[in-house]
Amino acid sequence: MKAHHPLLKAWNRFSPRKGSNILNGDEKLLEPYKGRSLVHQYSSFDSYIADPNFSQPEKAHMLHLGLIPVPFVGNLQSAKVFILMLNPGFSEVDYYSETHCSDFRSALVDSLRQRIHPNDFPMISLNPRFAWTGGYRYWSAKLDKVLMAACKHRRFSWTDALRFVSRNLACIELYPYHSRSFHLPASVKNSLLSAKLAKTYVHDVLVPKARSGAATIIVTRKGSEWDLPHHRNIVVYNSSESRAAHLTLNTSGGRKISEFLNLPVS
Repeated sequence: MKAHHPLLKAWNRFSPRKGSNILNGDEKLLEPYKGRSLVHQYSSFDSYIADPNFSQPEKAHMLHLGLIPVPFVGNLQSAKVFILMLNPGFSEVDYYSETHCSDFRSALVDSLRQRIHPNDFPMISLNPRFAWTGGYRYWSAKLDKVLMAACKHRRFSWTDALRFVSRNLACIELYPYHSRSFHLPASVKNSLLSAKLAKTYVHDVLVPKARSGAATIIVTRKGSEWDLPHHRNIVVYNSSESRAAHLTLNTSGGRKISEFLNLPVS
């Protein structure tokens, strides 16, 4: 996929490195806020667990810049369903995966570059090879009813259902950096180029697709921050829906996914 849009150009130029994976234009994250750091900069799983306070609950909101950012995942060119979220979550297995599994780390970089391999799983969080990762556990559970509908009505195996959904679904994160929970001061959030690029891409590329009927947009987190227009192909979860962000077939998001994947909802 050619990187024509500024979002794709920026992440195509980005080079992951140990300890501080930050997009040019997001340097505000590195400045202390009220005397405290907003980020962790561990270079590996070993350096993470070497910190005696590595998993202290009060640090749950800090961003892990030692991990490769995830601004998006899936094939942005060909996906029909786009789920907009807040930021990638975090668990200890994320450091372990990137440190000790070169295949997984390469898949993350390929996703950033939008290097989509034939017959692969563009939504790498649905790839059975990475079934032990936090991303797989999250998305396979979140989409389990959609996956089961694909198995039942298209007579797919579970792997075939994963591949089918993976090829048709993509996720875009408003903020691309991992954290266990998310909180940034407004002054910092509003300065981040990564968030501005994500919003611009959605408005420039995805909203026209939704209006034409070629795609649907489902906003499960922080709907107000995406500032999207009203349209039948744009689903924005309200505050109560966004707490769990379910995508089961009895939710507005799950029903819209089923519609665009030509799956029945019952």
